[in-house]
Amino acid sequence: AIAAGAPFAENTGWCRIRMATMLFYEGAIPPAEDAIRPLLKAESKNSHLLLLAARIAAAKGVITLTEEYYHQLLVIGPNQQASAGLGDLMAAQGKTEEAEHHYQTVEALHTTHLKVGAHDHGFMAKFLADHDRNLIEALRMVEEHKLTKNVHELDTLAWVYYKNRMMPQAIDAIKRALSLNSPDPEIHYHAGMIASAYGDSTSARKHLEKALAMNPNFSLTQSPLAVAELLKLDQCKAVTHAATGETR
Repeated sequence: AIAAGAPFAENTGWCRIRMATMLFYEGAIPPAEDAIRPLLKAESKNSHLLLLAARIAAAKGVITLTEEYYHQLLVIGPNQQASAGLGDLMAAQGKTEEAEHHYQTVEALHTTHLKVGAHDHGFMAKFLADHDRNLIEALRMVEEHKLTKNVHELDTLAWVYYKNRMMPQAIDAIKRALSLNSPDPEIHYHAGMIASAYGDSTSARKHLEKALAMNPNFSLTQSPLAVAELLKLDQCKAVTHAATGETR
């Protein structure tokens, strides 16, 4: 589709962003960057492009460039995802007060959207779950779409159920998400955390390892939690083996 399209046509640009997103999910960071480079050189202000460019820069550990892409978006206008991204960037650097400022901006924008009838429930539910904020409200938002067949809505549904400790519902939703075979490391991360919570350490390890194998830097805030959970699982396994050995 990219080869068939005009160099900077909107449809061609969309295809480049989609291809780069798929490459990012697979951890192919340099190819993902190559895919969107022509759009960045053309100084495109497409919000999806700049958000993806920020994620790629963050995965490479280039903090100043990550921040620059988010600020480019905010120059255009208020943007929840850019504010959330800046918050995560600050949180990853231990700048908790600055992170909280950006997170409050996200919530304020949500309040504004509600007043004008704009719909941001999918993003907001995931944001609240990721940051353990107002989980009851996140639950209310996702349950509006609990019969969805959209993979990312199912994944968010499962994640919010998990954060609200509704494990049977979380298990059902994540199984439905996984059945669609979407190559997204965050879905496997969520599956791993859910499996760990209900005591299936084998499945937990499998999904967490797959998430990190696909892209060890899929998220500034969530990737470290995946690593920490794997370490915890390994420690529990070592303790169990030691106890079994002592009994024998």
